[in-house]
Amino acid sequence: MQLRNIANDSSNYLDGLKKELVQLINNLVHLCNTHNQQQLIWCGRTDQWSILQHLEHIHLHNVSFIEKSFNSLNDLPTRPDQNSTSQPFRHSSSGSLYINSISPDSQLKMRALPNFVPTGKLDRLKTLKRLKKSTGEMFKLIEESRLINLNNIRLTIPGCNLVFYLGDVLQIIIQHTNRHVKQN
Repeated sequence: MQLRNIANDSSNYLDGLKKELVQLINNLVHLCNTHNQQQLIWCGRTDQWSILQHLEHIHLHNVSFIEKSFNSLNDLPTRPDQNSTSQPFRHSSSGSLYINSISPDSQLKMRALPNFVPTGKLDRLKTLKRLKKSTGEMFKLIEESRLINLNNIRLTIPGCNLVFYLGDVLQIIIQHTNRHVKQN
């Protein structure tokens, strides 16, 4: 996997993330539409998650990260340089490392934080509805991010004390979703 180290500009970077998210969600919706409830809740071993549990985990993870990102946007002081979107986005070093560690090709095994562990009893329609809702929030976050310099917003994410740029966090959400899509 190759990271987008330098985008032509922030808008191209965000367009790429949005396109990738559309493709991922379409794949997940297709998966749900081509499998019945029994197939979606089946898991081979007790230490594995079912397809629905993966989808619920993606939703729980994304909601938390999106909320944290929106809070950072809402807490912005008014500064002229934060409205400068002409600079290309560059991943922070911590962002690059984290994104690589959660890529679908990464061999690194990670445990979900307790608040991101899905329940065992899930309904296909309700789970898909929640996932679509959090995806809608992600699209909204991408659009609102077009108005700021992605290099200037710094935040931490749940379970990690490292500081990331907002552009990193957007990519983390996409990579995390992609990782779970590949696991199904």
